[in-house]
Amino acid sequence: MLKDNMEEIKNKIWELFRLLRGEINTADYSIVLLLINLQSNNLLAEILRSDTKHKESLIKVLDNTNNSTLSEVFKVFLPTIKSLGEQTISQILEILNSIDPNLLQKNIVEIYDDSLDRIVLSQGRESGGFIQPNQLTEFINSYIGSTKDKKIFNPFSGAASLIKDCNESKSIYAQEINPKTWAIGQLRLIINESNANYKCDDSIMNWPTNMKFDLIVSSPPFGLRLNGANRDKYPEFRNAEDFLLGISVNSLSEKGQVVAVLPTGILFREGREGRERRIREDLIQNDLIDAIISFPGGLLHNTNIPFVIVILNKAKKHSNIIKIV
Repeated sequence: MLKDNMEEIKNKIWELFRLLRGEINTADYSIVLLLINLQSNNLLAEILRSDTKHKESLIKVLDNTNNSTLSEVFKVFLPTIKSLGEQTISQILEILNSIDPNLLQKNIVEIYDDSLDRIVLSQGRESGGFIQPNQLTEFINSYIGSTKDKKIFNPFSGAASLIKDCNESKSIYAQEINPKTWAIGQLRLIINESNANYKCDDSIMNWPTNMKFDLIVSSPPFGLRLNGANRDKYPEFRNAEDFLLGISVNSLSEKGQVVAVLPTGILFREGREGRERRIREDLIQNDLIDAIISFPGGLLHNTNIPFVIVILNKAKKHSNIIKIV
C-alpha cells in the first residue's frame, strides 16, 4: 500500500512539471521543490479556501515566515512565482492539496530527491553540475566513514549532496555562490534535519582562512577559471581545481582530510609556468596524497569526461605510499 501511495504522489508531482512546461524555463522548475516543502508542512490548504487570488495568498505565506533562513530561500523563488499565471497556480495548489501532507512529510527526503533528479534530467547536461549522482555520493560517504564529532567544510557545495547526510558531525560549514542552487540545497538540508551552516557565498573570495577542519569535501565546477577579483587575490591559481588543492591543506586540522572530485586533467596538466605541476610536487613531497581513485566518463550529470577523487590526508596510515585505484 505504501509503495502504491508513493507512486501516486510522484505521479502527481510529475503532473506539476507538465503544468509548468511552456510557461517557465526548465531552469525554474525548481519552484516545485519549494511547493513540495510547503505542502509537507501543511501550509497550502488555507490558500485554496481564501477569497483572495491564490498567487497573492501564496506570496503572503512566503512573506510571513519568521525563519530568517527560509525567508532568504523564499526570496530566491519569488520571481518565478510572480511569473506564473493565476490559473496555473490554482491548478498547482489543487494538485498539491490532494496529497496527504502527513504522508508527504514522512517520505519528504525520497520525494524531494526524486523530484530534483527529474529537474536535472529536464535541464540536460548544461545545467546538471549542481547535483552529484547519488551513487557517487554514497561511494564518497562510504570511503570517508563516520563523520561523528568532525568539523566539516564543503566549499563549492552545489545542492549540498556531499553534506546532507552528515548529521553526526560536530559542525558543517558550506558555501555555494549560485543563489538558486543555494536555495535548492538549503531546502534539502532542512528536510534532512541537517545542522549545516550553509551560506550563499563565494568559496574563492571568502575561503575561511582563520578556521581549521577535520574534513574538507568538495566537487568544484570543472574548468572554472579564476578571473577578475578572484585572480587578483590568488594569482598563483588558474582554476577552481588548482585553488582547492593548493589552499585546502592549510585549512586542515592535524589529522584532517581533503576529499575532492576533480577532472582527470588535474593529474598531468602543466599549467602556465608549470604552476599546476608544482602544486602536485608540493603535495607529493609533503606526503599528503593518500589516494587517487579514477572513474570513467559518463557518470556525472553535466559532463562525459572522466574524473578522479583525490584524497589528501595529514595523518596517513602508510607514509610515502599513494594508493591508486
